[in-house]
Amino acid sequence: MILVSDSVTEGIRLDIEQACADLHDAEEAQRVRDDPTARARLIACRAAIDAILDMWNEARLS
Repeated sequence: MILVSDSVTEGIRLDIEQACADLHDAEEAQRVRDDPTARARLIACRAAIDAILDMWNEARLS
């Protein structure tokens, strides 16, 4: 089992929590008004989560 340092783990955990909250807000905003801006915000939020998960995987492999 590979252990990632607590500070890195905590930082990534906080990042993913914020990214998920941002995604939730973007989904709510899209329900109110489904337009290109709302869809772009959702795409950006999902990309941010994907990048954070990539960072987590990279940290575990290091």
